[in-house]
Amino acid sequence: MLLPYRIETESEKLSLLTYIIIGANAAIFLSMRFLPASMLEMAYYDYGFIPERIHLFTMFSSMFIHVGWLHIVGNMYFLWLFGRALEGRMNGGLFVALYFGSGIAGGLLQAWLTPDYLTDVPCIGASGAISGVLGAYMIMHPREEVDCIYFSFAMRYATSISLASVWVLGSWFFLQFANALWLSPKTAEGMVAFWAHIGGFASAAVAAALFKYSAALARTIRRRSGTVALEEYSDLIHKGRVDEAATRLSLAVKASPSDALVLAECGKLELTRGNRSGARKLLRRSLKNALDQKNDAKAISAYLALTTAGENPPDNSRRLIMGRRFARLKKYGHALGIMSEAFDEKSGARSPAPDSSGRRSGKKSVLEMEGLDKLLYEIAEILGGPLKDQARAAAAYGILKELFPHSPRSLDAEYQLRKLRAFKKV
Repeated sequence: MLLPYRIETESEKLSLLTYIIIGANAAIFLSMRFLPASMLEMAYYDYGFIPERIHLFTMFSSMFIHVGWLHIVGNMYFLWLFGRALEGRMNGGLFVALYFGSGIAGGLLQAWLTPDYLTDVPCIGASGAISGVLGAYMIMHPREEVDCIYFSFAMRYATSISLASVWVLGSWFFLQFANALWLSPKTAEGMVAFWAHIGGFASAAVAAALFKYSAALARTIRRRSGTVALEEYSDLIHKGRVDEAATRLSLAVKASPSDALVLAECGKLELTRGNRSGARKLLRRSLKNALDQKNDAKAISAYLALTTAGENPPDNSRRLIMGRRFARLKKYGHALGIMSEAFDEKSGARSPAPDSSGRRSGKKSVLEMEGLDKLLYEIAEILGGPLKDQARAAAAYGILKELFPHSPRSLDAEYQLRKLRAFKKV
């Protein structure tokens, strides 16, 4: 059993609609807890979706009714986890349409495939709509990592693993198929509306694919016009015709306003004009967009241009990100150079300066030390991995253990050191 608890995709804006839907479900559920059992059952029949009586109103109202705590907590948890990222990728209207459209599609499929002797049983819950959120997220972010807790009840074992969303959510979808086909409707498990899950997931996946690839086609057309303008800009710059080049670059910006390469060229142009503050602003945007788009080459180009523009030294988390980017491009010297800079600055891991009495203070700022353990581990991984420098890798692991004995990376370093020692013995 897999239980996702963190996803790589994070939305920078407030996911207002997701929280409104969660709040509405919670409020309705809590208010229904005060109803007598007889009235509660009547509410299920009045506002639940009954397959033999298809009404648009009950298809909507059923999405806000839940049977018990496990039912609503499970549904709202998955909506909170994946809905925020999906809402951040879509505009509000599309997100709401996809959510409720998935619920309706799932309800219709459930009504069509429900056995005759169960068509008078009301279907309630937001599972079909939330399944749609999962299906759309899988299509929009297929390679994003999902951190999960893996439970093995037979072996009484649990561990944390990270998998691509296409594997986590795809396996969940096929599990719904297996349950729908092989579980008898007469069993307790059969009372779960598996076909509603399948219908919501599949319909949203198709809709998300259309949205994603139509948007990609539009971006490709704009990008081509922007590429032509950028090429003309480069030719004009080489010829020294700066004013004409700036005009062509403005056309590239209109065609691809968020393209990291275009923003980087704008920053470099401002740098040639002597506008260093404006150049740094544009290059920061270029670096951010390149990182968001996971384009290593553009991110590195923007980072190097930023250093040329006199940008302040980055923090350790940014050093780690950029070091990894260089390592992916097999530029290990650049990667080690960027990450090693953290230990050369006043805020690095060197011994604190002596105080007025001549004694060295043992206190280190949390901000100064934050992330140094990760940098040390990454440096050791590069040294011991692609560079095959086992001695320096062992030294880096040893320093990590000495400076950060309570860091989770210290345990990883101990494991790597044992591997290195075992390799030497062999």
